[in-house]
Amino acid sequence: MRIAKWDNMKFILIYFVVLGHLIGILKSDSFFLRGLYFFIYTFHMPAFLFLSGLFSKKTVDERRFEKVFPYLVLYLFMKLFRFLLHFLTTGKASGIGLFTETGVPWFALTLFFCYLLTMAVSRINRKYLLTVAVLTGIMAGYDTSLNGFLSGMRLLTLYPFFLAGYCTPIQKLTEFTAKKWVKAASAVVLLATLACSYLLQDRLYSHLIFLKGKTPYKTMGMLQYGGLYRAVYYVIAMVLVLSLTAVVPSAECVITRWGSRTIQVFALHHPVLKTLAASFHLNKVLSGGFACAVPAVALAATLLFSSRLLEPFFNLLMKPKTMQKGM
Repeated sequence: MRIAKWDNMKFILIYFVVLGHLIGILKSDSFFLRGLYFFIYTFHMPAFLFLSGLFSKKTVDERRFEKVFPYLVLYLFMKLFRFLLHFLTTGKASGIGLFTETGVPWFALTLFFCYLLTMAVSRINRKYLLTVAVLTGIMAGYDTSLNGFLSGMRLLTLYPFFLAGYCTPIQKLTEFTAKKWVKAASAVVLLATLACSYLLQDRLYSHLIFLKGKTPYKTMGMLQYGGLYRAVYYVIAMVLVLSLTAVVPSAECVITRWGSRTIQVFALHHPVLKTLAASFHLNKVLSGGFACAVPAVALAATLLFSSRLLEPFFNLLMKPKTMQKGM
């Protein structure tokens, strides 16, 4: 049984993913887009991992590996799709980097490892688990050898959000975020973060790479205080995740049905948008005075990749047993 609130949240998050990636592809110096880009990266990856962890309980506790391995299949599909699209449009074959990933497919691989890791440690005291996960995430930034191998840096840095979701009772979270004062406070927090993303843009934008969680502190020039910054970031990001959860509508609405088909949007949008941007010089078209059109373009792309026509293929990819039963 699907619950409207969580499908609504998934749609909002996948829209932010598409919008963030489109802004990144365009490489615009627009004040409007840069502020929006920073705002999105303050919470969208932690929120998706938290939401994934929130609904991982049955899969993890029952050791349902058949629900986990499709994420590895998804990762491999995304790598292959990106490779083929690049080859077909440019005639050039780029390295596929099977075990190294810093691009969009990292998330599918990280989810695969998040599930397996949580299965391995789920019987340990949860407060102890969260403490160790947070400390490991903080310390990971001091390791300069992780790089993009198996998305190791991002896995260790962002795993605490997945684990926090796994450890959070859905009912208690729903009750807490339904309170009127929590909703009001959450709206203020999100608006204040958006305002800071613009008002402090000159000071904050250079630290965008820190939010992506894939670069060692030394490389970013923050070796001395990197661990402290990461600890503060964990608190801020978690507050933003809870704030977003609180303001997302619980009632079924126009975006609900699209929120059930986010996997296909995630898998396809980036290489297609990147190819279109290169082919039609969108970085020039959607810059300057046309920068305000970028959110609308991102929304159109999100809706396009949410099409029901794509659903059977991705059900086959992610739910092979379900498809077999229906045949």
